Amino acid sequence: MGALRAAELSDLGMIGIGRIYEEYASGRVNGDDEVVLAYDPFSLRPLSEPLINLRLNLEAAAERGVIDGAAAERLISALKRTFYPKRTWDSLYQFAKQELKKNDFEALSNFLKNEGMDYKQNDAILLLKAVKEGRVFF
Repeated sequence: MGALRAAELSDLGMIGIGRIYEEYASGRVNGDDEVVLAYDPFSLRPLSEPLINLRLNLEAAAERGVIDGAAAERLISALKRTFYPKRTWDSLYQFAKQELKKNDFEALSNFLKNEGMDYKQNDAILLLKAVKEGRVFF
């Protein structure tokens, strides 16, 4: 939620860091549901995947020609219609298997396995580095 709040409060001096912040600040992404996830309250283990991670990986696959942009948009729409605790990599694969031709599904699966990113994790690392370097503070 930090990236969303940073975008909302940038006029008041809040500094945003990372790709997800950039998505919100640009207005391209705007819903709280993009970054929310379900987690186990005892172990804090995530039980779902934030839509933003799924979205940005599908968009990267389309940008690299792994799948076409229209297919990526249909998959993102299907995920957006899914209640957030049920948004998982498995649900993405189920939608993709229904939506894509076999070769495209296999290409997407390979792309996600070999080149997929955890954008929220990457942004958290960027934030910690910025704090360590004194560029931002709490």
